[in-house]
Amino acid sequence: EMLLARRAKDVSDIHPAILMRVMVDVFIHTRLEEVMLDQSLAARLGLSEEEVTRQMAEVILRGALRRP
Repeated sequence: EMLLARRAKDVSDIHPAILMRVMVDVFIHTRLEEVMLDQSLAARLGLSEEEVTRQMAEVILRGALRRP
């Protein structure tokens, strides 16, 4: 909550706990899928794990930010 509090005006009216739950759930789902399929999303896309994580975070955050 403290991390989001600094940018409260930029974030939609979503409770911080719900936003964090969604973020964690997306990452857990992706990792579980990789384990179950024995395939890395990063390897399938030809990207680094860091780049996949960065892009996933970007999608989540852009969806949570208010638009002008």
